[in-house]
Amino acid sequence: MAHNPYGVPTARIAERTSPGVSWWAATIGAAAGVGVPYLIGSVVSPPIQQWLMTQGQTLDSLARALTQSTGFNVLALVLGAIGSAIGGVVATQLSGSLRIDHAVAAGLIMIAAAALLYFSAFPSPYPVWSQVLGFLIPVPCAVLGAQWYLRRRRAHDELA
Repeated sequence: MAHNPYGVPTARIAERTSPGVSWWAATIGAAAGVGVPYLIGSVVSPPIQQWLMTQGQTLDSLARALTQSTGFNVLALVLGAIGSAIGGVVATQLSGSLRIDHAVAAGLIMIAAAALLYFSAFPSPYPVWSQVLGFLIPVPCAVLGAQWYLRRRRAHDELA
C-alpha cells in the first residue's frame, strides 16, 4: 500500500468545476467595484469642495466646474478603473474558480448600474468622452484585476 491514509494528502484540491457563473460572486465583486471609488470620493471630495468654497465659489458653480473639468473626469475614471479591477479580484476570489468569467460578469453588472444612474440623470452634465470611457472601462479593468489575482494565486500555489 503506497498511500499513507494518516499522512498529509498529496493531491491538490479540485477547483470549482460547475459550469456557469456564480452570480452571487459577480454581484459582490460589482458592489466592491462600485463602492471603492465611491468611498474614496466621499473622503477626498469634501475637503476639496470646502477649499474651493473658501475661494469664493458657490456650490452650483463648483458643480458645473467639476463636471466639465478634465482633471476631475480623469480622476473619476482612474478611480473607476481601480474599483473595477478590485471588483474583478473580488468576483474571481469569491467564485472559487480559476476563470475570469466572474470578473466579466462583475464588469457587466457595473455597466448596468452605471446605465441606471446615467439614464436617471439624462442629460448628463459630464463630457461625452468621459461618459463613453465610463461605460468602456469596467469589463477590461475587471478582467485585468482577475488576471492579476490569478497570476498571484498560481505563483503562491507553486511556492507551496
